[in-house]
Amino acid sequence: MSPKTDVRSYTLAVSWEIMIIIYYPSPDHRSEHLDTSYGLLVLLELISPILANMHILGEDLVKALKLLADVPLIDGHNDFPYFLRGWYPDQVNTVDCQHMPIAHTDLERLSQGRVGGVFWSAYVPCPDANASNDFSVDVHHQCLRETLQQIDIIHGLIERYPKNLGLATTSTEVWNVFKSGRVASLIGVEGLHQIANSPGVMRNFHRLGVRYITLTHDSNNLYADSTNSTGPVHGGLSADGISMVKEMNRVGMVVDLSHTSIATQKHVLAVSKAPVIFSHSSCSSVTEHPRNSPDDVLDMLQRNGGVFMITFIRKSTDSINPCLERVADHVQHVGDRIGYDHVGIGSDFDGVMQTASGLDDVSKFPLLIAELLKRGVSEQSIRNMMGLNVLRVMDDVEQVSTAMEEAGEEVLSDKFEEIWDNKVREEVRKTRGVFD
Repeated sequence: MSPKTDVRSYTLAVSWEIMIIIYYPSPDHRSEHLDTSYGLLVLLELISPILANMHILGEDLVKALKLLADVPLIDGHNDFPYFLRGWYPDQVNTVDCQHMPIAHTDLERLSQGRVGGVFWSAYVPCPDANASNDFSVDVHHQCLRETLQQIDIIHGLIERYPKNLGLATTSTEVWNVFKSGRVASLIGVEGLHQIANSPGVMRNFHRLGVRYITLTHDSNNLYADSTNSTGPVHGGLSADGISMVKEMNRVGMVVDLSHTSIATQKHVLAVSKAPVIFSHSSCSSVTEHPRNSPDDVLDMLQRNGGVFMITFIRKSTDSINPCLERVADHVQHVGDRIGYDHVGIGSDFDGVMQTASGLDDVSKFPLLIAELLKRGVSEQSIRNMMGLNVLRVMDDVEQVSTAMEEAGEEVLSDKFEEIWDNKVREEVRKTRGVFD
């Protein structure tokens, strides 16, 4: 047999194993189909995006798909709900989400990419990215309204596709949805501007299923400084911000530090009682960019017990050659610096126009896993990175919340405006028999 025939035979054999793993993710149903041609055309269509890389990745891709069948890969940040609102404003609740080539995300490619869980972002823009630090409640009312609409879009998406998606608010629910063959759907909110300066709104977001809130987006707010604003106003957290982080700890809302200033990151890591996450960030030591975090922040995150989720944003990945391999460099840097117990993935699919080449949509996650395997990253480290780390953080945050509740930590109250004048108060006194 010629070398060329050997390569062809090997590729076909490995390709067949990949198809079986994808079509039959449960090991119990896999072995009986390894020697049959059942569903060949369907399987070929499912894996066509990754077969193109077969000659390069080979056995590493097979191992990657096996890992993805065993542990949920959880993407820390996906803006598909905002894309739906932007591209299909009149069809948000009716458009077919099975196949949507114009987006980075659809249900078909989530299956191809063996995605186990997603934090769908209920993102809305800041009131004005160039505002002169106007933190008044009035300018945030529209943000609150639109955030509730985005949360509704996410719930509607889950309800429309119950065979593909399942709502998850705890690690146990993530596992249950994953084991049922669906994508565990979690919710994140991308900025405290979206709570309209109200701790009560934050608590209600939690009741609606939101499990993390990013402290800032592109502008400073009442609570914290952003990395993208014209300059800091608080020097990290404000006094209200310190109180809000404590309240998020008490409620069980994960604190997300992506988009925040370095001073904010260090301030939060010094005061938070619970582990935090960076839902979609990159490393300054790999690529210099204002959104990227330095090593001393990573060191503090290790002590905090949190997770740094690597994004696919091109400008954060590399200024010259933003590609899959450079994303892997960021993953390895975090793993080598503070351990693979503190690294994850947060793509930002559909939140940017383009992502790093080779990671062009949600079907490409197996290629990143295969690249890390090729580099010698251990399978257990990759399991941790794929999803076990963020699930641990969710558990730890819940435990801190329970402990704070049991300790009787005070609820952070809203600053309520007066709704009654003295005349109404006097009427209450008279009719209820209350006299001074």
